[in-house]
Amino acid sequence: MNIFLTGSTGFIGKALLQRLVKEGHTVYCYYRGQSINLLDSSIVVHCAGEIYKENEMVESNILLTDRLLQESKKKGIQKFIYFGSSSEYGQKLYRMYEKDHLEPITMYGATKGCGSLLTSVSGLNATIIRPFSVYGPGEPKHRFLPVIYDAAVSDKNLVIAPGYHDFIYIDDLVDVTFCAISRGKEIINVGTGEQFSNSEVVEIFEEVLGNPIKNKFYQQEKLRTYDTDKWSSDPSYLKSFYSKPLVSFRDGVTKYVQYRKENSAY
Repeated sequence: MNIFLTGSTGFIGKALLQRLVKEGHTVYCYYRGQSINLLDSSIVVHCAGEIYKENEMVESNILLTDRLLQESKKKGIQKFIYFGSSSEYGQKLYRMYEKDHLEPITMYGATKGCGSLLTSVSGLNATIIRPFSVYGPGEPKHRFLPVIYDAAVSDKNLVIAPGYHDFIYIDDLVDVTFCAISRGKEIINVGTGEQFSNSEVVEIFEEVLGNPIKNKFYQQEKLRTYDTDKWSSDPSYLKSFYSKPLVSFRDGVTKYVQYRKENSAY
């Protein structure tokens, strides 16, 4: 297949690029600031997005998505995959399901939700993938799991704030994406349906490593305004067509720890 990929330098995009190349597909990578040229692509996978800089989110998460959709319609693209976010749902008191209303409470969630809505009404054979908390080898070092590992092996201070997440292993997300390429128009939440508090995550790391983290400190503040003590996916729809067992969080942490041990320069 000939695939046009955005976001190939990011965590998810890089993992997808590696798998696509390994399996012999031709991949055309889009980089920020370039003009869009879909060449002879038949599939567009749109992973690019701005997570941190609010003043760049409209351009990256809405306008770029719209331009890609317009070019894809002109080109007659067979499949368009858009990576949204669980943040589009906002705070819910229950597991989040694909048919839930979008009620974002952050600029990031709002702009990703706009991208989802544009994709939904594009008329393309489009799949919207909404990952929950993706982790695993290649994860940026400023994120929670790499920070825990670094604190464990170097005695750095580890500050543990309140928070809850439904963690999905990067390989599972890539597998689901490949599965989605051959399916029809749909929305897919990609999570396990099981959430862990930040404190539980640290405890699992300690058990996998076989030793306690020495310098850990627990913040007693309330949850941040955009956090909730309920943040997990309802995996019913995913499991209705994806029969491969998802990596459990404990097994995923074990895999991640082994990767870090084997890649000390990471």
